[in-house]
Amino acid sequence: MPEIQLKLMGSLGRLAGERETRLLVDEGATVRDLLTLLAERYGPEFAGAIFRAPGEVHTYLRAFLDERDAELGDRIAREGGAPAAVAVLIVPGFEGGSR
Repeated sequence: MPEIQLKLMGSLGRLAGERETRLLVDEGATVRDLLTLLAERYGPEFAGAIFRAPGEVHTYLRAFLDERDAELGDRIAREGGAPAAVAVLIVPGFEGGSR
């Protein structure tokens, strides 16, 4: 199992009670799998910050693998099996434009 370096940014770090940690993930784990694992590990309030409904990730949540924007289906392990550095954060919504 690859070990990843995880950073929880902003309110996610506060909800988790830690900003950085290391986690073991399955070889083929995706970003979505990681978010589910984090929701189970850190509890319902944390899960509510990630998921708006079971399996539906809030649109304001962003995950980065090795400092690049990641999609939910992206595998966490790099080519060759090395784990990526992962950062997960909530990006505040913006309002603007004319009505």
